[in-house]
Amino acid sequence: MANLLVINWNARTLRYVYTDTDRQGRLRVMDAGQDALSIEGETHSAVLTGVQELVKRLKADKSRIVILINRGSVESATLTAPPAAESELPALVQNMAIRDIPGATEQTPIDFIAFPQLADGTRSIRAMALVAEDHLLVRQLIQQIGTRSPRILVNTHPLRTYIPAEIRNEQDLEAATLVVSRGDDVADVLLCVGGLPFLSRTIRLAADVPQFEINRYLQAETQRTLISAGGQMAQPPKIAHVVIVGNEQQTEGLDDTLSEHFQVATLVVRPTLMLAEMIESDPLVNIVNSGSFAPLLAAAFEDASSIAPAIDFANPRRPPLAVNRTRQYLAIAAVVTLVIGGGYYYVQSQFNELDEETAQLVTR
Repeated sequence: MANLLVINWNARTLRYVYTDTDRQGRLRVMDAGQDALSIEGETHSAVLTGVQELVKRLKADKSRIVILINRGSVESATLTAPPAAESELPALVQNMAIRDIPGATEQTPIDFIAFPQLADGTRSIRAMALVAEDHLLVRQLIQQIGTRSPRILVNTHPLRTYIPAEIRNEQDLEAATLVVSRGDDVADVLLCVGGLPFLSRTIRLAADVPQFEINRYLQAETQRTLISAGGQMAQPPKIAHVVIVGNEQQTEGLDDTLSEHFQVATLVVRPTLMLAEMIESDPLVNIVNSGSFAPLLAAAFEDASSIAPAIDFANPRRPPLAVNRTRQYLAIAAVVTLVIGGGYYYVQSQFNELDEETAQLVTR
């Protein structure tokens, strides 16, 4: 399997994880880190230059690439789809999303998550669109790198892989799982319903603030996120599970704060859970064992495990190609003509042979 480069950036920093997999499909980190982006000029040019230099330094021009887009670069809408077949959903969602998502057009990359049907046949749809400025940037990145089969994912969605399988496979639409990935400068919050991402948010964190204050701030902002989600669901989400991702320093006390608030048991997961083999003394392990790199490792793990991403703007779900009936009719007509023409030619040749034999008999 080809090496995989996963990248994500903000206005100042470009983070990356460069991985490969062994014959058993286990994930191994070959390089990881974060590069400072140039603060001179616009962010667009700084990202293009930074990624170009990164690919050159890693010699990753032949590698596949996964681009993680920040949640703030994605517009979304919760739709209610009428009873429809799976094959009808892409066209249906495309029409509804263009109407409900500001700035979305027919050229805008739109993908969606379809939740299970309700008793009346309707279903909730979470549609997402990549804003025009970031769409232009990722197109230029892909063209500049020349990568094959790229993926463009929402940064927060791969965090669902940190949820234990027995919880992730639950189909209870009334019970939700809350994932909080605590990084150095931001915390990513993901709400999963029925194992599918429903709502996510990135919360900026202040520097040089005591840990207990950050924990209280995250608890309050997470509650605000859930209140926002309540207005988009038929029933307010009931938190049944809480998963916290990060290293020991980042997660200290956060599990107790959220467990007390939501009155549920809290599971703490280290990002290095995604690595099959781990050597504690490896500097790369210390780098990626942080909530800042948790989404990148999760995206690499999904790719290595052939898990279909929830949203992929590079490969969105599209309506099935319309069948050109005219071409079908012309092809059928050509076959029929060929058969009839071949039959006529065969019969005519038989008559010609008989005429020649008759002429020979007459002459004799």
